[in-house]
Amino acid sequence: MMNRAFAILSLHFEDFESHDWVSWFTVKLVPLLPSLTAEMLQRVTSYTDCDAYHVIVGALSSVFEQMTSLRQQELTPVLLGYLKQRRASGSTCSTNSSNLSTCLWACFGKFSIYVDYEDLRGLIEGFGSFEALDLLSASQVAQLAAQSGALNNADLIRLVFDRLDGDNALQDVGEFLTALLRTSQVCSHN
Repeated sequence: MMNRAFAILSLHFEDFESHDWVSWFTVKLVPLLPSLTAEMLQRVTSYTDCDAYHVIVGALSSVFEQMTSLRQQELTPVLLGYLKQRRASGSTCSTNSSNLSTCLWACFGKFSIYVDYEDLRGLIEGFGSFEALDLLSASQVAQLAAQSGALNNADLIRLVFDRLDGDNALQDVGEFLTALLRTSQVCSHN
């Protein structure tokens, strides 16, 4: 179903205006969005400006749980590639907000958990803070903690473990410790 709809719709992307992106991606295509492929997303983003990109990220995040983990991981590099391309051309797609969580959400939505920590630091100004812990994976939190010096700060460690103390606490703590060990090994080799 998505293939047919996309084949027809993609012929008109070039003429889309802001309201078209909103209408199609937040209303009309929502039931089909979980089956959007990386190739389709690549095609979509080749026609978007930053505002339309943010609409698409929000729409995809709204159906994130309905996608397979594999689909989520396949779409993430397309989002990352779009932002890197924008940055290379001299413009960024971050929001005007000084709130790091808002910026991270606008750029990646729920897909942020699959973005490499170093890519996040390179794309989002001020990413080294603990403001957006709730949007990071346990391994990203470990990298942040190790590289920021938080391991020597009781208040920051408390924030880290508050973040890890969720529904998947045991899994998150395990992932955190594994990533922390890996991060500290990389740091000691440099």
